[in-house]
Parts: sequence; C-alpha cells; structure tokens
Amino acid sequence: MKIKLKLKHLIIFTILISLYSCSDGDNSLKIKAEVLEYETLKPIVDAKVYIFGGESKGGLNGSTFFLVDSVMTDEQGGFIWDSEGAISASFYSIKAVRAEGYFNLNEEVLIFGNSTEGATRQIILDPHSWLHLNVIDDPSIPGDYHVTVATFILPNTLSEFEEIYFLRGNRYIYIKTKTGIGESLKKDSFYLPALDTLYHEIRF
Repeated sequence: MKIKLKLKHLIIFTILISLYSCSDGDNSLKIKAEVLEYETLKPIVDAKVYIFGGESKGGLNGSTFFLVDSVMTDEQGGFIWDSEGAISASFYSIKAVRAEGYFNLNEEVLIFGNSTEGATRQIILDPHSWLHLNVIDDPSIPGDYHVTVATFILPNTLSEFEEIYFLRGNRYIYIKTKTGIGESLKKDSFYLPALDTLYHEIRF
C-alpha cells in the first residue's frame, strides 16, 4: 500500500515538474516577415509595421484593438517581432503597414505561434500609380457621341473630359468606350506602372 502511495506521489510530482518546465519556457509569439511590392516582389525598405493587440468582447460583439508596437523594415524589406515584453493581449496582429508611395495592406495579418521557425511570411503592398485620362471631342472625327466606362470613373461620362485618377500600380486596368447609340462597348486594357503617371488620350 505504501509503495502504491509513493508511486502515486512520484507520478504527480513528475507531472507538476513537467508543467512547470513548459510554463517556464518561451511562450512569446513571434513573426518573421518581409514587406514586398505587388507583382514585382521588390523589397520595400523603411516600411513602418504597426502591431496591434486585441481583446475579444465575446459572441458577436467583436474585439477591441490597441497599438502595441511598431517596427521598421530593413534593407531586404524584412523584420522580426516577438511579443516578449509587449502589452498583454489575447491575440496580436498587423493591422497597418505604412510606406511612402504605397497603399496600406489590404488585410490584417495574424501573429500566431513561432513564425520565425518556418518560411518568411510575405506582406504585399500595392504601389501608387496615376492615370491621366483625356477624352477629346475631335472636330475632324465625325459624330459627337461618346461613352466612357470604367470601375474608377463615377459616374460614367457621355462627353469629353480630362481627369487624373489615383490608382493601384503594377496591374492592368480596363476602359470601355462606344461612339454610337446601340453599339457594343469596346474594351481596351492599359498597364499602370508603379509610382508613375500614365497619360492616355481618347479622341472621338
């Protein structure tokens, strides 16, 4: 009977030691990531990464967020962050990345586990780009009816106009036009370079 009690106590003691060893370890959350330009995957240097802490309100009440820390990307666009010493939170995430000439990130990046041990995570930012669009009613071209349609042109125009649009670069955009009532829209595509202005002229 005494042997069984000693064995039972030994097992309990072993379990407690194991739990203590686990709790005494590094339980901080870590992330290793790089901030890159959309399409080209060029490293974005000196981008400021904002880490937020979050506390769930429970159910459908959402969460409250508060700024915990910020870090800058290095010459390779990379950074490493861990939660050791940070303000306590139920969870951490990257909710904003600011860099000159770039839009903020499109979606929140959750920080979980030890992300420094696996592959480097990628955070993609869209570069700024501008379209200078000039639609001209040319007297040398018969007719004066023209419709210009695009997702960024609101409302769609029925006459000549000139406008500069602030858009996301390194991608194609599409503009649809027609010059006659009852005609089908004609679609043209244009590639917007990063951090630059594309001038496009339409005559009718």
